[in-house]
Amino acid sequence: MKRSIVAALLCGALCFTACSEGPRPLRMCAEWEPALGTMIVWPLMIPAELVRLLAKDEIIFVLVAYDEDEQRARTAFDEWGIDPDHVQFIRTSVESEWTRDYGAQMVFDEAGDLTIVDPVYIDTPLFHADTPEVKRGAELLYLGRYPGDDRTNHDVAAFLGHPLRSIPAFLTGGNFLVDGHRSAFMTRAMVDENNARMSDDEFFEIVRQATGVETFHVLENTEPFGIQHIDCWLKILDEETLLVKRAPEDHPEYAPIERNVERIRKLKTRYGRPWKILRIDCPPFGTEPDFITKEEMPALPAYTNSLILNRSIFVPLFGGPGDDQAITTYEEAMPGYRVHGILWDQWRSFDALHCRTRAVFDPGMLRMSHARVRSAQPADRPIVVRVEIEAYSRGRLVRDELTLNWRRRGAGEWDRVQLQPTDDPGVFVAEIPAQAPGTEIDYYLVAADHSGRRESLPRTAPDGFYSFSTVATVSPG
Repeated sequence: MKRSIVAALLCGALCFTACSEGPRPLRMCAEWEPALGTMIVWPLMIPAELVRLLAKDEIIFVLVAYDEDEQRARTAFDEWGIDPDHVQFIRTSVESEWTRDYGAQMVFDEAGDLTIVDPVYIDTPLFHADTPEVKRGAELLYLGRYPGDDRTNHDVAAFLGHPLRSIPAFLTGGNFLVDGHRSAFMTRAMVDENNARMSDDEFFEIVRQATGVETFHVLENTEPFGIQHIDCWLKILDEETLLVKRAPEDHPEYAPIERNVERIRKLKTRYGRPWKILRIDCPPFGTEPDFITKEEMPALPAYTNSLILNRSIFVPLFGGPGDDQAITTYEEAMPGYRVHGILWDQWRSFDALHCRTRAVFDPGMLRMSHARVRSAQPADRPIVVRVEIEAYSRGRLVRDELTLNWRRRGAGEWDRVQLQPTDDPGVFVAEIPAQAPGTEIDYYLVAADHSGRRESLPRTAPDGFYSFSTVATVSPG
């Protein structure tokens, strides 16, 4: 890539007061953060089973263009037993199902208010894996054009009551994945699409000013010819963990994905540590026609094209030999989450569940961020745990509810230690007492504010928790 801008550390806010200290950096929401629900489209291009699950505990925000379509949707939702209080219709000019690509990019501004960034949208262009850089003014290969989709963010912003910021750049959601700390992953196709209008540096600067993203990890295209969206082979599970497709060695995607993995191994998270890279096996589930020649080609399941929504994960299943293992991989990677496998014969290797859904985030979210203890710790000394807590509700934090909860592996009860504020606004610490060598420790963190919000890390605690062990230290001499 031509430039990487190093991000500043996220500043904390609020501590025990209702006011932040000065303007905050812009921050784009990460997928695993607290959400009100999911944005989808009617007429549906997702299965009814998925709609029922999305609406069970959260809200579905349904983009719809016409009166008759809204009435059909209401009738169907009633027949499916969906609670009408969990449905919100947004009347807009929607034309296609890809809410991930044209839908609302949600960013917290300097005042801590949720805003909607509105990029330009036409459709997703096609690129070869090794295409030359696009020249200014080039005509890109779009299979379709959807001007109605490009206007939807104006109506969504008005409905939700959020400010709208339009930008003169493409920022296709399926090819722009963020870590919640002002870093983003994309393939070369993202900047190539914008090269028809501007340079890489101009694109990065527009996005930086609109979203706060400052570090752009531009990776190699992986498909021989296609849309090259990164969400079909990579998923950010949390602020330090990536899930990456493993293709069969004889498949054309194998080599470029593995080269990208080697590049990622050299990158650092916002905590200055290497990313934890997990792999998910993706054996072929059948064939799909080539975009241009229509020749049938081996198709790999896009298991990374999944949706994290609060404490649930929705994984597309393709009816192939890798489906069961894919569910197991997610369950092991995300303990405590409800993992729902969604089998449907209309998922494609380049267009699955993530592409057709998009979270609507909580504008008053209680957000927690933590560099988990992920390596063995020296025995016979306390283990210090730090966490950042940000209450976008502007409510005071409930001091007695800010806790570190820990136990020795196998113990039934959790010990509860109150988190203490530090000199850094929004940063809290607590200690796990010194332990004997070889002790296995589990822990999780909890916070609450006076808006009534309560959160934990991991978000599925206590069903999910973090773990580490202690080791003997070697005396000098």
